[in-house]
Amino acid sequence: MNFEEFNKKYAEQILADGSATQEQIDECMVLTDEGNNITLEDALVSKEVLSRVSAKLITSRVVGIGFIDLFTYEVDPLVAMKADKATCLMYCCLPIGKMFGETIVVTDNVLNSKDEVLRAVFGQNIDIKLAVKDEIKAQIKKQFN
Repeated sequence: MNFEEFNKKYAEQILADGSATQEQIDECMVLTDEGNNITLEDALVSKEVLSRVSAKLITSRVVGIGFIDLFTYEVDPLVAMKADKATCLMYCCLPIGKMFGETIVVTDNVLNSKDEVLRAVFGQNIDIKLAVKDEIKAQIKKQFN
């Protein structure tokens, strides 16, 4: 899904579930910037129309990728330590556990083909999930400090 498609589907989703009005969407849409990867999700959070968690949950529905709340998830330190801090910070991602033979890797954004990068870094046998950027960075700090 490209940037424009994502923003359109995101707007449709939040209108359908009543999370924002058309006026709020229009106001935030002008703040989007593909070059800087500022999506409608980011704009709505910056304008405090949606909380970060609510916004990421909606993104999860739009792109069809599961969401993990890292504040309530028990990160497996042995799996997390198979990564290095610099890579995790650069791609805002963290391997957090294993399930059914796959490594679960959380990331904050899948629109910039990050899935290909994550598979190159962590292997093809991964299950990518979405999480809130601040929570990912907090877990990276916790696991590597």
